[in-house]
Amino acid sequence: MIQKMIRCACGFRPRTRVLMMVALIALIVFGTIRALWARQDMPMKMPMASPQAQAKGNVARAAILAHQQSLKAEKMYSCCIRPGCSMCSTDADMCPCRMNLAKKQPVCPECWGGWYAGKGDMPEVDPGPNASNLRVLPKSKMQMMYDMKEMKIDALGKPARGGN
Repeated sequence: MIQKMIRCACGFRPRTRVLMMVALIALIVFGTIRALWARQDMPMKMPMASPQAQAKGNVARAAILAHQQSLKAEKMYSCCIRPGCSMCSTDADMCPCRMNLAKKQPVCPECWGGWYAGKGDMPEVDPGPNASNLRVLPKSKMQMMYDMKEMKIDALGKPARGGN
């Protein structure tokens, strides 16, 4: 009976005050979780490059396509995906991926990604589910391609660094 008489300065009994605090904390936690869950469903806005950067990208893409046409004329470029990859042409001035794939040999990562995305250009090839029947070039070949790319960029007098 004496405990019922004890009240804190706010006018509530200690036990009631504890229960109210627990309920308040539960509401805050639930609200935070709900807000975070709702953010996952919201579509993300993709940042867009400036018109000037887009124009430079168009010039670069046109140059890559012209380069690939020259390599095709020399029978040095025969890609296995549509549109053709740019990794082989810019890194190695050639693309052996169609020939490699015909021999069941590995392809460059960009070609593998094209097959994974359903952009393969060789009907006789069965990429399997998630392109699991295809292999990517081994690390030693990849290192060689990236070294070739770095040398070509260095020859232009540009630093071969990504990021900032």
